[in-house]
Amino acid sequence: MQSAATQESIGESIRQIRERRGLTRYDLARAAGYSYELVRRIETGRCYPSVPSLIDICMALDTTPNDVLKGEGEAWKTRS
Repeated sequence: MQSAATQESIGESIRQIRERRGLTRYDLARAAGYSYELVRRIETGRCYPSVPSLIDICMALDTTPNDVLKGEGEAWKTRS
């Protein structure tokens, strides 16, 4: 049985995908329509993103919430 996504794993997945896309936190925040502070808090595992913010962030990163939550996004495929 797979464990649930944690704040840290969601944030880490978002961070890795963002970095692979060559974006800064400021770039992601602007593209998703959120503050730099919120993006920082999500990436560092200090808070969970709301469903709407996760969708917006994923759209800005050209990935899916499913990929982020399951840790199966592009960033995780390189970890083997």
